[in-house]
Amino acid sequence: MEFKFSQYLVRFIQNSNDSILRFEDTATCRIYEATLLDRAYMDYGVFGGLEFINRIVIQGLQKKDTGVHVSLDTGASDRIRLSLTYTHPMVPKKIVLDLDLMAVRRTSATEDVEVLGRRVRDLETALQRQLATTSAIVDPLSSRIKELEGTIRELEGMTGGMIMLPGGGPPCPEDTTTLEFAFNGAKSVRTLSVYTHTNPAGHKIPTQYCSQGQYIIPHDGPPLKSIKQLRYLKRCTTLCLAGFIDSGDFSFLGEMKQLQYLYITSLAGGTANTPDCTNNGRNPPLKDISWITNLKNLHHVSFFGCISLVDITPLKELKTLKILDIRFTGVKNTECLVNPGLTITK
Repeated sequence: MEFKFSQYLVRFIQNSNDSILRFEDTATCRIYEATLLDRAYMDYGVFGGLEFINRIVIQGLQKKDTGVHVSLDTGASDRIRLSLTYTHPMVPKKIVLDLDLMAVRRTSATEDVEVLGRRVRDLETALQRQLATTSAIVDPLSSRIKELEGTIRELEGMTGGMIMLPGGGPPCPEDTTTLEFAFNGAKSVRTLSVYTHTNPAGHKIPTQYCSQGQYIIPHDGPPLKSIKQLRYLKRCTTLCLAGFIDSGDFSFLGEMKQLQYLYITSLAGGTANTPDCTNNGRNPPLKDISWITNLKNLHHVSFFGCISLVDITPLKELKTLKILDIRFTGVKNTECLVNPGLTITK
């Protein structure tokens, strides 16, 4: 059930043993929540217990019961104190409900949502003022507003410890350790058992790639323009991006400093040993890997099918690198890599 109360959007969810009351501040995007437990209101069993309390809360907030007096204390930033006083001629004494709605856990991303939300509203105000005098700024401002709204949706996906993945995939916990994106090209990603044990380039992935916390995301839509929200996966150790990114900017990967296994590959249209690996032009447009120097824990790296990649000099900074796959790339010179124990497949 949803309804408005003051500046808040109220959501009231009734379950068999409890009810959840949630206030969302429409101005700041902050969320406050309280749980009403059935056992906490057993003294009111003669009136109907939790069901009776639910009616007082709902009718009081919707102002449908004149016997309910509602007061709201918003003095603290981490909570809202809600007090409902119920009086009725058939009830011998007043019933007073004092509820603490605690703020849902916040992250820097949700703080960014508030800032970006204000920017969007400021831009919309400026747009309305300028429409009367000129149309030259309409298109740029509209485009910028859409970009900011997209960023807000991306950051909102992080609230509550969850991250909304690009392409409309399911959200995943921010402590996910393994993530694979596979574009539905020449090989069908619907046979997930195949992709559980091998990556799209056809060589074996370490056994931990199949451990708890793994996410395999088949992506059937058009190539994605950005996957920058993956940088919030601070505990991710294994990441596979299989040939469906249109943007050549992979610099955000430099923030994922726990990565040990990184695969940026195309999908093999034939086999991994033939040049037929372009996936109908779906090769990752990877050229610059200067960001990789931040990933000091990398053991395995594959750039299979990244035909635009020529310079791999930054890899010399990775002292723990053991396996490197540069088949069907533009790399000609590997003399810069003198790491002992490094195996290069080319």
